[in-house]
Amino acid sequence: MSCKSIWRTLHWSAKRRPVPVKAPYRCFSCSIQAQANKPRQDEQTTHFGFETIPESAKESRVGAVFSSVASSYDTMNDLMSLGIHRLWKDHFVRSLNPGSRYAREQGKQEKGWNILDIAGGTGDIAFRMLDHATNINNDPYTRVTVADINPDMLAEGKKRSLDTPYYNTDRLSFMEANAESMPSIPDNSVDLYTGCVWDSEFHEQADRVGGKLFVC
Repeated sequence: MSCKSIWRTLHWSAKRRPVPVKAPYRCFSCSIQAQANKPRQDEQTTHFGFETIPESAKESRVGAVFSSVASSYDTMNDLMSLGIHRLWKDHFVRSLNPGSRYAREQGKQEKGWNILDIAGGTGDIAFRMLDHATNINNDPYTRVTVADINPDMLAEGKKRSLDTPYYNTDRLSFMEANAESMPSIPDNSVDLYTGCVWDSEFHEQADRVGGKLFVC
């Protein structure tokens, strides 16, 4: 068979071959169909990386990112900052000076500070604050509640707390909570309120629970 005949045969067989139906494009980076993220015309949108997604989907997408890096979060900070983030955290905690005489000067009956660490995740800042109160200010009573909306970050913090002297004591607790609404925290019950987030709802909650507010 000549080359021309072979080409003609292949050409017509290709034309007769049914074209398979393409499956919807999948966004493997977030394991959901990209079509599901398509915003309706009347829905507010926001940017997430290189995508435009519905505003209502942002919280779950952010949560998925933090869940995927929870176990390596602090190591990633080490690599990206060349370890400088540890120096910064030490400086931040020294500037707060947890466990100093501040709480006692407020006339509180409870000993030590009651600290709420918002978006505290792996407990890195919380452990430092407890170490500072104990070792620098000789305060064995200051306590920290680590609050975070992501259960995987909290799980990593609880695991790391096993290697601290605060594990299974009333000085350290973990709470899954949204910084925008924390009804389980009573009004005016906090001496120090720290966080790595900032919006109007966050500020309102800080005002409600009381205490000095520091944003890292």
